[in-house]
Amino acid sequence: MINEMKILLVEDNLELLELYQELLDELGHTYKALDNVIGLEETILSYQPDLLMLDIMMPDRDGLELMTDMIKRNICLPILVISASREHAKTSVFFGASHYLIKPFSSDDLRWGIDACIKNFKNFK
Repeated sequence: MINEMKILLVEDNLELLELYQELLDELGHTYKALDNVIGLEETILSYQPDLLMLDIMMPDRDGLELMTDMIKRNICLPILVISASREHAKTSVFFGASHYLIKPFSSDDLRWGIDACIKNFKNFK
């Protein structure tokens, strides 16, 4: 299992954002939570997370487009996509996600997803 990590969590649904914060607390991770992607790239550079946990279906910007822009700007970190759409989640891997989880998921799923995300990212580098 991966040790405590610094995670940047992005989810526009406030109820889910609160639930994911509780799950991350339960798993012993530190995090910064955002309910939109405005200024996300700058937040990544200033917060310097170990992992980005990203809902890709956001009202203010498409997560797939965001991941493409991150690659163009050489912002490289493990991305765990969270999505209610299995199709969007699978597609996200082609846009730079290291792993994905389909909503809803449990704390065990999240623990496994974070571990898989980090391992996939290390293997890809």
